[in-house]
Amino acid sequence: MKPETAAGPTVIQIPWREWLLSRLGREAGVEATDMAAVTSVLQGLHTNKGMTDLGLDMLVEGKQLRVVATQCYEPGCLELAPCFPKNVRLLKESKNPNSITITVQRLWNDGCTQHRVYYVNPEFKGPQDTTPCETQAAVAATAGEGGDEATHNESTWSFTGEESMHPFWAVPRLTPAELARFMALAPNAVYNMKFADEATPFQSLTVGKYMNTKMNSLCSVRVPMLTNTRQLVKGDDLILEAVRKPSATKRDGDWKTGVAQRSKAPKIASPGAAPAKGSATKI
Repeated sequence: MKPETAAGPTVIQIPWREWLLSRLGREAGVEATDMAAVTSVLQGLHTNKGMTDLGLDMLVEGKQLRVVATQCYEPGCLELAPCFPKNVRLLKESKNPNSITITVQRLWNDGCTQHRVYYVNPEFKGPQDTTPCETQAAVAATAGEGGDEATHNESTWSFTGEESMHPFWAVPRLTPAELARFMALAPNAVYNMKFADEATPFQSLTVGKYMNTKMNSLCSVRVPMLTNTRQLVKGDDLILEAVRKPSATKRDGDWKTGVAQRSKAPKIASPGAAPAKGSATKI
């Protein structure tokens, strides 16, 4: 800050307009804006009637979560959307093997385009089973006898508001070895789901007027969907093949260990270097 002069304090012009037109100014708050657009789209999917009309049941057998078709779907006719009604967080990177990629592209009325890619980790939490012990025993007794559907639906559930149960996240992601074990529950289980070849675009439009100038921006949110690769009939389990990323090779020790090892290694003189003092030179 410049000192005051006899004529009074020095007047300094602050470059607010340059900041506003700069890349830093344009991108200030952009992640919060993207979050709002993505949340709006995913909330719309979460409450869409097409979601509750899905011909699917969600079952739990032991500790295994299952998603089972209750009607027929021709290949490519079933779409499962990844909803996050509780805690959607856009991440710039993720190590979760089941995370998904959401792309956000924004076009402003001045022609400026912003394109960003985010990662979102899975969200699933079921309700608490508060079924009385005697009812659980009755269900277990009839299960081996092919008990009817009414018996299996006698479970009592307690909802706390923390639940998040969308079929997209409930579909088992199984490796070939895991699929072989899963076939103990569903002998006819096969891989029948995949990510759609292209993410589904959703548009969010902002239109307004400020100081006699138009304020328009179009935000496109591209959301990946799961779809069926083969015909599904009633009773089929939905299975997605899991692709496990190979773990990085673990290095022995850290950088300190490497420095210590290099300091103990014998030093090799470079070609043409003079021999060390006191050492014999072979002719």
